[in-house]
Amino acid sequence: MDERARRLWAGTEAGAIGWGGVAAVARATGMAISTVRKGRDEARRGATPEDVVKVRRSAGKRPYEVAHPEVWPALDVQEHARVVRRAVRAARHPDQPQDGGQAAARPRLQLAGAKQVRRRCPASRPQRAVRAHQREDVHDFPSDAVGKAIPYGVYDLAANEGFVSVGVDHDTPVFAVTSIEAWWSRVGAKRYPEAREIFITADAGGSNSYRSHVWKHQLQRVADKLDMSIHVSHFPPGTSKWNKVEHRLFSFISINWRGRPLRTYETVINLIGNTTNRGGLVVRVRLDRRRYPTGKKISKKELRELKVEREEFHGEWNYVIRSRMEQR
Repeated sequence: MDERARRLWAGTEAGAIGWGGVAAVARATGMAISTVRKGRDEARRGATPEDVVKVRRSAGKRPYEVAHPEVWPALDVQEHARVVRRAVRAARHPDQPQDGGQAAARPRLQLAGAKQVRRRCPASRPQRAVRAHQREDVHDFPSDAVGKAIPYGVYDLAANEGFVSVGVDHDTPVFAVTSIEAWWSRVGAKRYPEAREIFITADAGGSNSYRSHVWKHQLQRVADKLDMSIHVSHFPPGTSKWNKVEHRLFSFISINWRGRPLRTYETVINLIGNTTNRGGLVVRVRLDRRRYPTGKKISKKELRELKVEREEFHGEWNYVIRSRMEQR
């Protein structure tokens, strides 16, 4: 504060105290009585906050989108997310029959991995007959677990049906793509016999990360095996909760096994498989006991052999993997 601001402040305090306030404020602050009295009189005549507080105003640094207007459209993450959501909300695809039949030419899948579930052995105590009276530990430490279950979900938008693979080893790109392949062999091939392309929306991170070379390499393997194209659109980083598989599949799975001790794989499988909702959700589930080691690497030669076509809009998030069988 400058001299006038200090004088006004002292005078305001003296006026608030009332009789004897000028002398009290002068003793407390070490200011002259005349100065405190002058400040009190100025405050009574009317002083504004601008007289006490001096704010230096500056234009500041210009926002990045103002300083670089040519770069900002390429960084519009929200626009990309809106494009993905509009594609997902499409009630029908042009390749689908207008009668709503299941013989669509382009199945639309949404992928997501759920949180790992650690299996625990029950304590060595007599089991009560009433489930509501079973006692459980408050804390859940990995060192106390005897195994883990890793649910990875494939949600079919058109059929309102989920397919969950429960792994027991690691959540890797190989495990994720194997789950997609299992869905196709068990469900997709029968439901979409005329399909020539699969449209997948997935999160930007995790086992199906857009940065993962192993993820693209495994999708290329499946595309070659099925002789069909796989169109992938990743949600932008930080927008994974926009993925409808979280709200239409895993949320109901969480509700179904809420409060249930997940001690065995059989319990996990049964609770996931019995999940449903008012909309008629059907969930198929499989237990995958195979090992999926981490640290798998893809050579530069294998990367060059991938047949990946990037789209014009955010090609790192939107791309199509074509079958290499067409070249032969």
